[in-house]
Amino acid sequence: MTQLRLNIVLTSIFVVIIAMVIALRLSQLTLMREIMIIVNLGIMAYLIYDLLLIKALTMHTVMLRNPYTQFPTKYELFRDMTKVSLEHKTVYAIQVQNYDEIIEACGMSFVNVIDHNIKQRLLALAKSDHIYEIRDHTYLIVNNSDVSEQAILDVFESPMQGHDENQTYPLHPKVVIVKDMAKSVSNIRNLLGFIDVALADNMNYHHPVVMLDEAFITKINTENYYKAHLHTAIQKKQIKTYFQPKLSLKEKTIVGAEALSRWVENDRTVSPAHYIYLAEATGLIVDIDLISFKDTCDLLERLKQQETLTDQFKISTNFSPITLKNINASQLETILDQHNIDPRHISIEITERVAMRYTELKDILRDIKALGIQIEMDDFSAGHASLSLLPVLGVDTVKIDHSVLPRQPFDHDDIAIYKGLVALLDSLDIVIVAEGVETTEEYLMIHDLPIDLIQGYYISHPGPLDEFVKMMASLEEFASEDDKDLNPET
Repeated sequence: MTQLRLNIVLTSIFVVIIAMVIALRLSQLTLMREIMIIVNLGIMAYLIYDLLLIKALTMHTVMLRNPYTQFPTKYELFRDMTKVSLEHKTVYAIQVQNYDEIIEACGMSFVNVIDHNIKQRLLALAKSDHIYEIRDHTYLIVNNSDVSEQAILDVFESPMQGHDENQTYPLHPKVVIVKDMAKSVSNIRNLLGFIDVALADNMNYHHPVVMLDEAFITKINTENYYKAHLHTAIQKKQIKTYFQPKLSLKEKTIVGAEALSRWVENDRTVSPAHYIYLAEATGLIVDIDLISFKDTCDLLERLKQQETLTDQFKISTNFSPITLKNINASQLETILDQHNIDPRHISIEITERVAMRYTELKDILRDIKALGIQIEMDDFSAGHASLSLLPVLGVDTVKIDHSVLPRQPFDHDDIAIYKGLVALLDSLDIVIVAEGVETTEEYLMIHDLPIDLIQGYYISHPGPLDEFVKMMASLEEFASEDDKDLNPET
């Protein structure tokens, strides 16, 4: 009210000044110049005041609290944390993840009900001036006393009442507990950035609590490093292709390999788990998949030159759904022609994600098959693709995901499931690859099944192109020595 009165007074003075200017203009007084200077200074002062008032009103609007909770805002948090150290505080964030779902079910009129309900639960954990609403239905609590993980979850355990007394809605909180090391990050803005990443992290979606500790921050910083340097790595040819052999169970010989992307930086090999998903998010996966395809053709050309490329030898190389959507068959045909490679020596590995997007990718899959390149389904049984989709996708080979491979020789249920899956695939007359075979026990469990090929550390780790070429040459030499032993006269 005081501010309003002041604005009225100043506006009235401004109107009077304008009236005086007009009167002075009409009267043609000798002191006109001096008076005009004073008047202009007054107008300038008024305009400066107005600008400051607009700025204050803008900040007031930005810092406006939720009318139903009245918790301090993120901007008040920034102000408060300049005076307070987090070192001896308990800091945790809570986000009600199904908030929008409840509003969708109950309507916008339910906003005040759910916000009030959340407020009462949070007040059971801390005083209101220790709870900050950093964004919609997301709260940061800076407490003086420790609160256990279970105590936080217990507060949200009981469902909230809906409009109807027979309707209840559970609240699903995502909790981020900030550990000691994380509290020492450079400033509160950086800490909120880490909290946002932790809230968005779905790696452990079955457990609603994430520990924001040194390991988690290291993981985030590592991801940021890879994200910033991946494009440069491609340009500097640091993305290499390694090859892991596939063994024929029947012939006990190496009859192929899988091409696997590796980032080699300063003699350090970066696992694709650290950068492939980043490549897919940025579209760089297309470049990486084409690098693997070109290196596959290069390897086949080298094997042909040293006369170790047999008719049945085949290399599979992975193509992301993003790659399949952004290439055409003529690009692959050009690469094949450049290396003078018969396409029957190559198969494209796709995942069950491709099956889920079959409608938009069916044309490129058909064109790839028309080139003579085969289609291989990777990680089968790890997702949701069914056996009925295999013929539709034109799949020639199926790799049974390592997650369903029995790890214990006496786990009869797992063995029965695995055998049943192999039997179903065998009935479709599809080449079957068992991947992830790592031990002798695992090999013995499956070696009598109608499996065509096995792949895994039991056979060999993935290795660079040159090493694979040398290995194939040594196998050929070993086979030749065997022939001499069997035929002494030759």
